Amino acid sequence: MTEAYEILSNPEKKELYDKYGMEGVKNGGGGQGDFGDILGGLFGFPGGSRKESGPKKMKGKLRELNVTLEDVYEGKMVEIKH
Repeated sequence: MTEAYEILSNPEKKELYDKYGMEGVKNGGGGQGDFGDILGGLFGFPGGSRKESGPKKMKGKLRELNVTLEDVYEGKMVEIKH
């Protein structure tokens, strides 16, 4: 638990953890690099062309919605317009 607090309370370590996981924190930032880093360096992309995998994270939006407990229990779907 102390290790988790140490990582999350330090902005630099948290950023490493968010990008590379625990290995990134232990190795100071992603380790050896990969083929994409080499190609990125050759074609002018500073720091390589490392891309994060998975879906892009979006900021959450809060909306107030009045529903009944019954609607929640039954899994009622509601379309929310922007």
